[in-house]
Amino acid sequence: MADLLEINVSALSSDIQSLEGLISSGTSDLGSLKESIENLSSTWSGLAHDTFYEQVSQDLAVMEEVFSSLQAYKEHMEYAVKEYNQCEQDVYDMVASIPV
Repeated sequence: MADLLEINVSALSSDIQSLEGLISSGTSDLGSLKESIENLSSTWSGLAHDTFYEQVSQDLAVMEEVFSSLQAYKEHMEYAVKEYNQCEQDVYDMVASIPV
């Protein structure tokens, strides 16, 4: 017996829109955070500054990678919606072509 995967295209499309909004706001917030960090960085110096700035830079790079991964995930979801819609249309066309 084959395993089945059932997709609700409208729910998936809604999830894509939600994810797109979260990615957009998160990316914007990350940009604001970078700006704040740069402003803070210019106000002090020394070993504590260097250590802090190095760690923050690493953390920001991780966050950028997370948003990049989420963007790729969203694109895969969009591809799935496109393929499922095409499949449904193909089935509809096949059934419609059967002479009755």
